[in-house]
Amino acid sequence: MLSDRELADEVIQDVFWLVWRSAARLDSERAGASRWQLMMARSRAVDALGAVGAPSRASRGTS
Repeated sequence: MLSDRELADEVIQDVFWLVWRSAARLDSERAGASRWQLMMARSRAVDALGAVGAPSRASRGTS
């Protein structure tokens, strides 16, 4: 998802920190720990792409 290695490393570090701080909020009834971490990582990666000015779907002509 992130082709920039430095940016990917920053996102991973951010996710590890977020997992550490938010572990008490994990609701194992809704999702397991791995899925919870994966969703946080995906969300952070999408946020990072937006922050570096990745073209939006609308500007690429896709819906």
